[in-house]
Amino acid sequence: MKVNEFFKSLFEDFDANATQSKIVKLIEEKEDTIKRVFNASLPLISMYESGQKITNGLLVAHEFKVLFCKTLSNYQIGDKEALRSNAIDIAILTGTVAISILLPNAYNIASSSYELGANFYNFGIHIRKGEYREAAVEFISAVHTLADVGLMFYGAPEMVVISLLSQAAKEICLSYGEFENDRYLECAANLLYASIRIKAATPHMQTINRNLFGKQMAQSDLEQLFGEIIEIQKEAEFKDKLIDFDLLLTKHNFKNKINDLSLDNQKITNISFKNLKFNNTSFKNASIKSSSFEHVIFDHCDLYKTRLIQSTFTQTHFMNCQLTRAELNWSIFNQSSFTNSDLSAAVFNDTELRSVYFTFCNLFESTFFEAKIADSKIISSNLKDCLMFDTKDKFHIIASTVNEITRPVIGLLYDFEEPKTFAKAMDESLKDFNGIVFRLHYQPKEIDAKALDLEVKLSLNKARGDLRNSELSIPQFIIANAKENSEVSKIKNYVARAAFHFDGLILPGGLDIQPELYGKKTEVVSITDPNYLRSIFEFAMIDKADAMNIPTLGICRGSQIVNVFFGGTLEQNHPEHYNTFHDLKIEVSALRKQTGRVAYNILQGQNIRALSMHHQVSKDIGKGLDVVIKHDGAPELMISRFKKGADYATFVLTQFHPEMYRFESYKKGDLYHNNPNFFNDLMERAKMYNSKKVA
Repeated sequence: MKVNEFFKSLFEDFDANATQSKIVKLIEEKEDTIKRVFNASLPLISMYESGQKITNGLLVAHEFKVLFCKTLSNYQIGDKEALRSNAIDIAILTGTVAISILLPNAYNIASSSYELGANFYNFGIHIRKGEYREAAVEFISAVHTLADVGLMFYGAPEMVVISLLSQAAKEICLSYGEFENDRYLECAANLLYASIRIKAATPHMQTINRNLFGKQMAQSDLEQLFGEIIEIQKEAEFKDKLIDFDLLLTKHNFKNKINDLSLDNQKITNISFKNLKFNNTSFKNASIKSSSFEHVIFDHCDLYKTRLIQSTFTQTHFMNCQLTRAELNWSIFNQSSFTNSDLSAAVFNDTELRSVYFTFCNLFESTFFEAKIADSKIISSNLKDCLMFDTKDKFHIIASTVNEITRPVIGLLYDFEEPKTFAKAMDESLKDFNGIVFRLHYQPKEIDAKALDLEVKLSLNKARGDLRNSELSIPQFIIANAKENSEVSKIKNYVARAAFHFDGLILPGGLDIQPELYGKKTEVVSITDPNYLRSIFEFAMIDKADAMNIPTLGICRGSQIVNVFFGGTLEQNHPEHYNTFHDLKIEVSALRKQTGRVAYNILQGQNIRALSMHHQVSKDIGKGLDVVIKHDGAPELMISRFKKGADYATFVLTQFHPEMYRFESYKKGDLYHNNPNFFNDLMERAKMYNSKKVA
């Protein structure tokens, strides 16, 4: 290891502002067997997070040992009074340790309050006795305790400087006293620690100076700064590492308040934001990924459709912000808040919320699927049509509207990492018809894609022999034969948890389906997903939709994947169907069937002008599906036959893209006058499904 790498690793968890645990201090004062060297080095050890944990554990264990030895001795001699005292001491120590672990903030506030009272009490005594140096130490300790408590809620550089310099001042005072008592080891140690803290305070003092007297950032400055970040991230040394935004502000002498600027459509990855305030700043459609926010304030900011995924937010506060349709998946929020903000249709799926408060917020249609909630509150907020799932009982809800779902919930398979244009259009289409959209990521993070690929390949080999005399398709075989705790079974369980809340489902377009999943070899160049995760997820979803009769609309790939699930195959290259308009008509023979009449009702006639964007089409048709419209030999519309006792067809499958009516370039004239009908039909079927589910 190089020398600079060694020293870098040495200071990875080093914090010059850390203080030794109050539990350790209590034991240290009672226990006189710990050597002077250890006592002198204890503050330095406490500056390392790992060192503090180990030391605390050892000293607490030692104190328990001492107490148990005393208890045993008093028991042997029959001293009941001493035994009661021992029991109280053990209970106090056990309770203190438990609270410090389970409720660290509450413990820190309580212990700091006690210490603050003791500081002022001792200060008064020393003043009355004329012991001014001792009084100064107590006063400085009180200042540090106040700064320490302040840092728990507001990590401004001013607080950090006060905390560090007050500790340094206290250690200088103590070193003088140790020198007078000829305790040169302790004197030298205190001076060393004081110098470490003063050095650590220097960059924070520079930050304070910059914030007071630095330049106010302009739009051109902000764009130049992010251009610099992009160049830095190209260097191998900074690949996948967080870039410190505050250091760049210091380098260019910019204030930490960013006012009235725009980061619209900006892609932000692997950046650390600290001690910042964004005021009236726009982040519309920005993508912020794998970044960290610490002590950051967003005030009157526009984060419409902003993606804040796979990021951490510590003591970060959103006030008077627009967060409609924001995506906050896989992020961690700790001691943060949303106040007087609009979070309509915001997504908190698979997000951790620890001590997070929503106050005077609009959470209309927001979703919290698989979110992990701890010590969080929703206060005086709108929860109508908010998809809370099992988090409803985990939040502390105060004076908010009743959480009730008043409209059908439509599941939409979605890629939050790289949202596709067509899926976005389907999302908007559902909004046009008053649906509550439950966007569900079809590649769950909990699934091991490599292990899944191995399982699928083994299932494909097994299927070649087992399916010769079976009515199951290859996808049905894979789903039905999933072993317990396998990746396929995990997908099935995940899908089941989500589908329970669906009233309808949309399977959107995407890349080509792997030919081996319908028993064929690759015949032409095709672009498939890098693994089987999406296909297996869709198969599990189709299996659940079929079993529960959930109304489903499959579009393009969505149409093909349903056909493959029910045993159909694909023509791997069908020319002249990419980005092409077709005038389509329901087959006359199809009108004699129930599925044909369903299509006629959807189209309000026989004809539709549609846009196709595909090079593969369904070939052999799966069981239970009827082709209603064909064009150039390609099935353009398929509908599943009604199940016994059903009021609607479960699957309506279009090879063309009815959602394209949402695009401005296609809204002119009556080109798309009946394409929206497919979304209206899905909503009507979803209402029928919901009415039976409620009944």
